[in-house]
Amino acid sequence: VLLLMYKSRIGKWLNKSINANIGVVGGDKILGRITWRGLLQNWSGRGLKDREHRVSYPYRSGRYEPARLVQSAQDDGLKLSPPKLDGSNLSTALKLNPASSTPAQYKRLLEQVSWIGGHNIETIQVQPVSAGLLGRPIYLPRQDFENAAQLKGSPEEIWRNTEIAAESIGERPIFSNFFRDIKWRWEQDISLAEEDAGTLYRSSITKEVESPIFRSVFFGVKVRTNIANNLEQLDNARFIKALSGQNNPPVRADVSRFARQVVGFDRLYAAYLGTPYPDVYSGVAAGYLEEIYAGIAGEVLYRPYGKTYALGLEVARAQRRDPGTLFDLGLESERLTGRGAVTTGHLNLYYEIPESDLTLEGKFGRYLAGDWGGTLALSNHFANGVRLRAFLTATDENDIDVFGGESNLYGGLQLTLPIGSYLPFVEGAELKTNFRPIGRDRGQNLQSPLNLYNRSTPLSHRHLIRNWAEIVD
Repeated sequence: VLLLMYKSRIGKWLNKSINANIGVVGGDKILGRITWRGLLQNWSGRGLKDREHRVSYPYRSGRYEPARLVQSAQDDGLKLSPPKLDGSNLSTALKLNPASSTPAQYKRLLEQVSWIGGHNIETIQVQPVSAGLLGRPIYLPRQDFENAAQLKGSPEEIWRNTEIAAESIGERPIFSNFFRDIKWRWEQDISLAEEDAGTLYRSSITKEVESPIFRSVFFGVKVRTNIANNLEQLDNARFIKALSGQNNPPVRADVSRFARQVVGFDRLYAAYLGTPYPDVYSGVAAGYLEEIYAGIAGEVLYRPYGKTYALGLEVARAQRRDPGTLFDLGLESERLTGRGAVTTGHLNLYYEIPESDLTLEGKFGRYLAGDWGGTLALSNHFANGVRLRAFLTATDENDIDVFGGESNLYGGLQLTLPIGSYLPFVEGAELKTNFRPIGRDRGQNLQSPLNLYNRSTPLSHRHLIRNWAEIVD
């Protein structure tokens, strides 16, 4: 083995190391590796830009003006329901922005109330709403916040006098502008050094938005623009085997056919999202659920507040889409392909590892190819918005692995970096990179738009306490 190494330091603004390695193995293979090392918690691309907030001195000046409060909050990136005043208690619903922590948005609301709330308001009751789900209302003390803002108090004192209700009050923010809530994402799929297809990659830009059309009923759309890929290398590998019956029916083996569309609709659906009981979340979605499948999906999640576990169940009836139609909107004909809709479902278990942002996830059930098995995943959601997830799936059927053989194991790594603060006009944008085998059929989940666990994370007790310092900072 011949090994050459090069190590350099790039600019001080990165303050990280890059290692490059190249070697010859066995006289017939060249191996290369580039490593970038750095702490993910130091990533500075948080999606919601910091704004210059008005200094609310002197506090409690002027009079309470509800319409002005709603408009000022909207200008500051907050979406509220019309506030209601009952004595010294002001109540409103707040639509949470996933690009910022929940306490940071409470801070912005408290600043607005201190500036426009008049003299008599002492408590702000907030109904948090995250992606259509209702969390537990929180009662925030105005005086403690104002003391902390003047360096006469602390986040701990605010927490001591904060109350969290047991049940939601059912309020929702006003309907927002549909085009204002678009989530931009640069998606990368990378599969390194597969024996039968070489190094595979796919790069695309997606635009996704979900907006309420009536209370708990939502309309969602996700548009994908394919930038570049080399997935045609799969055509002579996986897809031909799938058509010959060796790997039939294809689930994702013909992903190259979908990637040929310059622009396509990944998702186009209607959904119902509800919170029927405290800590119980439910959802149903119907339409085009992901790039390759349409159908109907349902999910229910029990996530008890203040506990470290959650239990969920998801079921779907999915039909493959036809990549030969406009925007892939047609469905495959069962008469021509011999393949009809497939039923898939999983029991989901989640465990939040104490004193950390790590979550252990287990999924057990039936995958899209009809195979049965389970997935074990470990994820970390950093305070700066970075998300890292590693998973390993084992099923009762084999599929092609990266070494050219067959295996019933399938694993990968997913890294999502917020880049909104680096882009002048795209707040909340993300860079999402999937490192995993591409075009595999076994062990494949339906990429449902529901995902109640992620939707409910900003409402969770752990998220609140681990980010509570941001209510002042």
